[in-house]
Amino acid sequence: MNEHALQEHDYGISCAIGALITAMGMMSENMQKAQRGEPMTYVMDDFEKLMINNGLHHNAVITRWRGVI
Repeated sequence: MNEHALQEHDYGISCAIGALITAMGMMSENMQKAQRGEPMTYVMDDFEKLMINNGLHHNAVITRWRGVI
């Protein structure tokens, strides 16, 4: 792998880790609300937006790979 490829790889992993941490917090909040019988704060659209905002959706990944290959 060249340096650019390693940077793209590092960027993708960093985005994924950040999104995972955020999603875990979102799920935790939803679980707390469920235990209190309250409506969920986060719905599927919120989790999908998290993927989009962190460049983890299909098109973003393919675009990054095209820049590397």
